[in-house]
Amino acid sequence: MNFKLDNYTITHQLKWRAIHLSDKLALCYLADGEIETERLTYKQLDVAATRIAAKLQSLKLKNKKVLLTYNSGLEFVKAFFGCLYAGVIAVPTYVPKSDQILKKIENIQLDCNAKMILTTQDLIDEDYLKNSNLSKLPVLATEVISQQEQSEIYNDFNTLSEDIIFIQYTSGSTSQPKGAMVSNKNIMVNQVMLQHVFELSESSVGVTWLPLFHDMGLIASLLNAIYVGYPIYIMPPSAFIRKPLRWLECITKYKGTYTCAPNFAYDLCLKTIPIESRTELDLSSLKKAINASEPVYPDTLQEFNKQFSPYGFSEEAFTPAYGLAEATVFVTGKNDSVIKYVYIKNDALKNNKIVYSESPINSTKLVSCGTANYLGQDIQIINPVTLNPIQNEIGEICISGEHIVKGYLKKPEINKETFALKIGKRHYLRTGDLGFIDNGGHLYITGRIKDLIVINGENYYPQDIEIIVEQTCSFVHKNTIAAFSVEVKHTERLILVIELNRKMPLDFDPKKSGADINAAIFRINALVTYEIVFIAPRTLPKTTSGKIQRQACKKMYLANEFDIMARWKSPYDTASSALETSEAIDKTAITNCIIQFISKTLKISNDNIKQDAKFSDFNLDSIHLAALSVDLEKLTKQTLPEKLFYDSETINNMTDTIYNFLVPQPEPITNNVYPLQPSSPKSTRKIAIPKFKTTSSRNIN
Repeated sequence: MNFKLDNYTITHQLKWRAIHLSDKLALCYLADGEIETERLTYKQLDVAATRIAAKLQSLKLKNKKVLLTYNSGLEFVKAFFGCLYAGVIAVPTYVPKSDQILKKIENIQLDCNAKMILTTQDLIDEDYLKNSNLSKLPVLATEVISQQEQSEIYNDFNTLSEDIIFIQYTSGSTSQPKGAMVSNKNIMVNQVMLQHVFELSESSVGVTWLPLFHDMGLIASLLNAIYVGYPIYIMPPSAFIRKPLRWLECITKYKGTYTCAPNFAYDLCLKTIPIESRTELDLSSLKKAINASEPVYPDTLQEFNKQFSPYGFSEEAFTPAYGLAEATVFVTGKNDSVIKYVYIKNDALKNNKIVYSESPINSTKLVSCGTANYLGQDIQIINPVTLNPIQNEIGEICISGEHIVKGYLKKPEINKETFALKIGKRHYLRTGDLGFIDNGGHLYITGRIKDLIVINGENYYPQDIEIIVEQTCSFVHKNTIAAFSVEVKHTERLILVIELNRKMPLDFDPKKSGADINAAIFRINALVTYEIVFIAPRTLPKTTSGKIQRQACKKMYLANEFDIMARWKSPYDTASSALETSEAIDKTAITNCIIQFISKTLKISNDNIKQDAKFSDFNLDSIHLAALSVDLEKLTKQTLPEKLFYDSETINNMTDTIYNFLVPQPEPITNNVYPLQPSSPKSTRKIAIPKFKTTSSRNIN
C-alpha cells in the first residue's frame, strides 16, 4: 500500500487493515509465555479501540492526557489505540507493584497533569491507589465498557501529522520525570525506517516479551507489527525473566522471524538455559534478532551464536542497533549480512581518539550499529565542548530528522539544551552518547557523556540514586555523591563514590553504612550496588559551579586514583542457578526454599544465611527475584503476584507475606515494608577521619 506520510497515521493504518484484512491475526497473547490466552484480528482490535474511544469522547477528554496502567496484555493495546482514536494523549506507565513505583507514577501524573487513569478491574480491586495522591483521579476499567452502550456514539477523529499522540516517560523515582512528546509523524517516519532497515513485510512474524509501555516494546515491536501488517506473539516480561527458554520456544513454535531485546536478555539465555533444554529448539526461521537499548557486547553476540547455532540460529540474524526515546526509538541498525567489528587501542579510546588495531591485545572490540542514511536522517559527530562537527574522532552523537520528538513536556530549558543544536540549516538532538562514524558510514557507540545509567535494559538517573543516599545517611552531605555504572563481566553495574566530611559520627561504620545504602537503593529501584567507595574530603571532582563531574569520577574510579578511606562491596557473586524445592507448604518450607535459592545462587552454606537478613545484603536484583518466584511457585503450586517479592525487605518478611497471601487471615494483613531510617549518630563533633585498611587492586573485567 502506497501513501504519503503527511496526515497519514498509525490509526489510519489499523483502520485500513480492519476493513481490508479484517480476519487476519494481528496479536496473540501468551500470559504464561507458553499457552495462548487471547487472540485479536485487526477487526477485533479496531472494534475494541472504537468502544474505548467512544467512552473517552463522552467524558470530554480530547487533547487531555490519561495514564495507562496495565499489566502486560492486550487490554493495554486496546486502550492505547482507543486513546489514539479519540484524540486523547496516552501516557503509558508502570503497574504499581511496589510503593516506590507508585511514587514514580505520582510524579509522572503531576508532571503531565493527567486527568484520568485507564486500567483493568483486577488492578482496581487491588486498591493500589489507596493512600496515594492518585486516588483523587477518576479511574476507568476499560474492559468492562459496554460495547452496545458505546457503539453508536463514536465520532471519527481525524488526527494530524504534527499532533502529539502519547508521552514516553523516562525516570521519575525521586527527581522530576521527563516525558518525550511523540507525534504521529515521529511514529510514521520511524516505522518506515524500521521496515526498510530490518526488511520487514506482511510475511514476517514478531515475537516479543518487552514491556509494552517502553519505547522498544511499544514502537519497535507492537506498533511496527500493526504498521507493516504481520502477526506478533506477546508474552509478559515476567514470563521471560522467570524462564528465558520461553522466548526461544515461542520463536520455534510460531516460526518467528523478528524479535527485539537488550543485550542482557541474550546473556541471560546463555547463563540460564541448560544444554538439555535446547534440544527441541529450531531458530532457523529467525531473520532479525535486534540487540539494542543498552550497550551491545561483541562477546555476547559471538557466544550466543556459538551456543545456539546448533539449533538453527544464524549469525546473520543478529542485528546490533542504536536508538533512544528522543528519536522515537530507532536511529541505526545493521543493514547487511555481516556484523562489522573493529579493535580500537585502549590508550586512544581513553582520550576519545580512534587508533585501529589488528590485535585484541590492549584494545577494545567495538561492534557497528549500522549506517545512518534513512529518510533524510543525518547524524553528526561533534566536539561536545566547541559544538563543532568533527571527523575521524570520537565525539557526541547528534541526530536530525523527522523522527526526533518535539522535546520534553514542560521542560523549555532542557529542550533548549538538548534539541536545539544548529548545524548549518538543521537542528539536531544532542544524545549525550559518545561514538564515531567510520569511512564506510558505520556508527560505533563508545560511551556516554550524559549520566544516564542503563542496567538490565532499565534507565536510572544518578540524581535519583544520590538522593536516596542522602536520605539514608544523615552524615552524607548534599552534592558529595557520584553514581555511575561500569562494565563488570559484560554487565553494567552500579558504583557509588561518597565524599566523607570532617564532621563524621564517632561510630561511623562503612560496612553498616554501605549495607544500609545498598538496601535503600534496592528497596526503591530493585537495583543492587556493586561497590561503594568512601573517599577523602574535598576530593570528589566538581565543576567550578559545584556540579558533580560523574564521568570524571568514573575515570578516576577505573584508574584507582581516589584517596579511598573505606569501601563496601557485596561478598557475593550473584550468578543465576536453579534449585530444588521442598514439598511441604508451610512457613518453614517457604523459608527453606528462599534460603536454598540464596545458597545455590551464591554458592554459600545455608548456615551462613540468617532469616532476618536483608535481601539487599545478598545483592539479589529484580532478575534474581523473578528466578526465586519460579521456585516458590513450584513449591506452592500457585501464581504469586510480583508485589510479594518487591515489598519484602528480609527473608522473614517474604515468608510472612507469601504465607498470608496463600492462607487468608481473619483480619486484613498488609505487606511488611520497613523504610530505612537515617542513622542517628551519637556524636557529630569535628574529628579527624581515620584511615581504613583497603585494597588498591580492582578487577572489573
